[in-house]
Amino acid sequence: MRQMTRPTSALESLPPEMLLGILSAMDSTEDLHALIRSSPTIYSVFVGAKLHVLFELVARQLGPGIRDAVIETVIIPTKLKVATTDEYIAEFNSAFQRCNELPSWQKLSVKNLDGQLDAAIALVQANRTIQFFVDNFAKLKLGYLRDTYRDVIIDPLTNNERRRVGQTFFRHEILSRLVRYDDEKPDLAPRFFNIYTTWEKAYVS
Repeated sequence: MRQMTRPTSALESLPPEMLLGILSAMDSTEDLHALIRSSPTIYSVFVGAKLHVLFELVARQLGPGIRDAVIETVIIPTKLKVATTDEYIAEFNSAFQRCNELPSWQKLSVKNLDGQLDAAIALVQANRTIQFFVDNFAKLKLGYLRDTYRDVIIDPLTNNERRRVGQTFFRHEILSRLVRYDDEKPDLAPRFFNIYTTWEKAYVS
């Protein structure tokens, strides 16, 4: 008795590099998950390039905010915890230098994750959390505006607006991890703000 073989779809017949391009163009983790579950062939391509695919997915959602996301998840994954002032200054300077050494968001790539799958997963998780906060911000803020200005049509946030709000959340989190407001520790907040250009500082203020 011959064993039935599953027919190959037109999508599965594409070269691996084209399948990789399709995987990298997914708009959400839900879409990506659905696609890789649909075919062993596509899943195999994903497994071979999951770092790249996950990075591209998050970068597409965050736009310029991908740089802030990398700072939060790779350079400053936790709040600086040091006992002495000298240790704190040394840790701050090290993190600050690494932030300055990052390329612009347009030039960031999966290489900036140090080749670590854990970093890519942390990036996805951080983005999911930020999108949750953006959704809640939009719900509260737009709800207030609709209640206040009933004769005005209040549109949902655009993609660019979502990215800007997301950057604000990322930068507040970076600030809270990097700067310690302690009478016994120096105020290094001004140095933190030097990471950004003048107009970018408005996202944190």
